[in-house]
Amino acid sequence: MPFELGRRKLKIPLLAYVSGFSVLIPIAIGLYKRKSLEEGLKWLWWLLLFELATSSGQLILNVHRITNLWLSHIFVLVEFSLVVCICSKWVETPNKRTLLRAVIVLFGLLWIGSRFSFEPLGAPSSYVSPIAKAGLIVISMYIIFLIAQTSEELFKDPRYWVVSGIIISSAGSLLFYAFRGIIDKFGRDELFIAYSIHWGIQIIANIIYSIGFLCTQPTHSSGGPLASAR
Repeated sequence: MPFELGRRKLKIPLLAYVSGFSVLIPIAIGLYKRKSLEEGLKWLWWLLLFELATSSGQLILNVHRITNLWLSHIFVLVEFSLVVCICSKWVETPNKRTLLRAVIVLFGLLWIGSRFSFEPLGAPSSYVSPIAKAGLIVISMYIIFLIAQTSEELFKDPRYWVVSGIIISSAGSLLFYAFRGIIDKFGRDELFIAYSIHWGIQIIANIIYSIGFLCTQPTHSSGGPLASAR
C-alpha cells in the first residue's frame, strides 16, 4: 500500500499521494459506466473504492504518526478474497468456480492464523502478503489463458485488462516484498527510488483498470462469462 509505514517513519513524497489516489481515475470511470458493467467489474469497482478508503485511512494515521500496518493486513485479505471471487465468475465450469471459492476460505484461515502467531497486526506482512500476491498472479494468468482461448477481440475484452492490471500490480508488490529486507537498509535517496518504482507500478495498474472499464462490454449468456464462446 502506498502509505504503509514500517520501522522507518518518513515524510511522504508527492508521488506516493499520486499513487494512492490514482485509483480515483478507474473509480470515476466505473461510476460513469456503472449501468453497463457486468457483475465482475462491479465487484472490482467496490474493491477499488475500498482501496481508496484504505489509502485515506493510512494517510490520516501517518499524519498523526500512528502505525498503519494493520490496515495493510486487512486490505490484503479483502483484496485477495474479492479478486478471486471476481475470477471465479469468469471461469467456465461450476467445479472450477467452487475450487476458487475454496481457495478464499483457505487463505482466510491462513490470514486469521497468522494474526495470532507469526504476523500480528502491528508487524509488517512478510509472509502472508507475498503468498496472496503470488496466488493472484497464478489465478489471473489462468484467467488470461481462458480469455485468450475464447475472446474474439482480446483487447476489447474488459476482463483482459482487469486481470492484466492485477498481474502487474501483484508482480510489482511481490518483487517489492522479495527485496524488502534489502530495501529497508537503503539510504534516504535509494529508499525513495525503490518506493517510487513501487508507486509507479500502482499508477500503471490503475490506468489499466480504467481501460478495462472503458472497453465495450461483451454479452454473456446466463451459463457464465465464457459459456457463449464454448
